[in-house]
Amino acid sequence: MTKRIYLAGGIKDLSLKEQTEWRNNATKQLQPQFNILNPMRRNFRGTEFQSPNEIISLDKNDILNSDILLVNGKNSSWGTAMEVMFAFIEHKIIITYNEKKFEETSPWLIFHSTRICENLGEAIKYIKINF
Repeated sequence: MTKRIYLAGGIKDLSLKEQTEWRNNATKQLQPQFNILNPMRRNFRGTEFQSPNEIISLDKNDILNSDILLVNGKNSSWGTAMEVMFAFIEHKIIITYNEKKFEETSPWLIFHSTRICENLGEAIKYIKINF
């Protein structure tokens, strides 16, 4: 069975490019070996505060249906933190990339990540080799 990967990372207050560029790059490199669950496939821009329960419920459902959470820790947010914690509680594999120095990374993110990588390329390589 093909493993499913949910792409967790900042959305709120980021440009469309910041929201999508890394996700599109990850998707290109991980498909077709993995099934990608990209929350950006649902367009809630401009309606976030009209349907927060819908947004969160759909994202949580994606996380429940994923095997791995690939986390962009560079521009993380409250939402990213919640996704990481939810995935951790659900015993998901959490692969985080964070371009900060290890000692500048939140101990919370380190603790709840299965693996911390220095960049997206390293995270993708780790996933391809190990899963």
